[in-house]
Amino acid sequence: LSEPAGVAVDPHGQRLFVADRGNHAVREIDLSSPVSTVVTIAGVLGVPQLPAGASRRARASSALLYPTGVALDQAKQKLYFADSAGAAVRVIELATGAILTAVVRPGSYGSSGFAGAVGLAVDEMDGIQTLYMAEADQHTLRSADLSSNVAACTG
Repeated sequence: LSEPAGVAVDPHGQRLFVADRGNHAVREIDLSSPVSTVVTIAGVLGVPQLPAGASRRARASSALLYPTGVALDQAKQKLYFADSAGAAVRVIELATGAILTAVVRPGSYGSSGFAGAVGLAVDEMDGIQTLYMAEADQHTLRSADLSSNVAACTG
């Protein structure tokens, strides 16, 4: 690992997800065996590059630039990660490995823009899933309703 910048663990404590900032990748560490294995699930290890578009991609074929925060949606088996230099939050479907279109894209918040999250959390209440994002460069907390993709500035 190089400059790990965010972690999330599955509810059973068997998998740890890491935003491996310095390696421009999102990694999964298997904690269920005495010898932990590390697998790159997004990004091209050590290759700094901005993603080109928001199309579906295979697990390790999406190039990233300094991913930071990660958050696990345990119920839907999705891992959200902040592509900080790409100024977007993206999602990996863990069952298929597909990297889906950005949840939040540059310019999503009007004139203030979206400079990129550094911390993420997912919460569900009354059937509504919300993604919370800490955005250091804008000194702001933001939220997005994941069912309708409606974003709001919360601070």
